[in-house]
Amino acid sequence: MTFVLYCDRIHTKEVRCLNVSMYTGFYKNMKEFGIEYAADLARRSGFESVEMLEIREARLVPDEKSAMLVKNALDDRGLATSCYSFAVDIIPFDIQGNILGGTEKAEKLTIDAAKIAKKLGTKFFHHTLVTNLRPDLHRLKPEYDRVLHTLISAAARIAEECNDMGLTVLYEPQGFYVNGSDNFGKFYFEMKRLGYDVGV
Repeated sequence: MTFVLYCDRIHTKEVRCLNVSMYTGFYKNMKEFGIEYAADLARRSGFESVEMLEIREARLVPDEKSAMLVKNALDDRGLATSCYSFAVDIIPFDIQGNILGGTEKAEKLTIDAAKIAKKLGTKFFHHTLVTNLRPDLHRLKPEYDRVLHTLISAAARIAEECNDMGLTVLYEPQGFYVNGSDNFGKFYFEMKRLGYDVGV
C-alpha cells in the first residue's frame, strides 16, 4: 500500500506533517468495490486523507455531481482529499511520434478534472504532462526543446484556470520528456517565472 505525507511547512530543523494519505490502494479499491468500501478501508487503516487518481475519460468520478457523492462518503468518515491526480498526455502524439493536432482536448479534459478536484475540497491538483513511458515509442518523438513551448503554453492555460479555482497545480518528473533536473527544470521554472501557483 502506498501512502504520501503532506506537510504544511518545512522548517530548518523539523517537518510538521498534516496527515498521512492513502494513494494507490484507495483508487484500486474504489474501482473494484466502490467509494464506501474504499473510504471504510482508508479509515480503518488509520489514514486521515486520500489521494484520488483518474485517467483521461475513464474516470471513476465523471462529473461534479458524482464528486459530491464521493465527498459526502469521505466526510462521513472524517477523511479529506489531500490531492487529486489526473493522468493525461497534454500533447497528443501518434505511434510514429507526430503531433496529432492541438492540445485543446487534453486541456479541456484536465480543466474538467480540476473542477472535480475543487468539488472534492482539495487544495492540490496534480496532472501529468507527457507520460511517454515506452522507450521504443519515445525515440520516435520530436526533441524535447521542439515541443517545450507547446507544452508550456497548454500547461499555462490549465494552471491559470486551476489557480482561479484556488487550486495549486502539482507536477512530477515523469516519462522521458519532463524528467531529470534539466528537462523538468526547464518546464517547472518557466511555469514559476510566468507567475503560476505550481509545485512539485
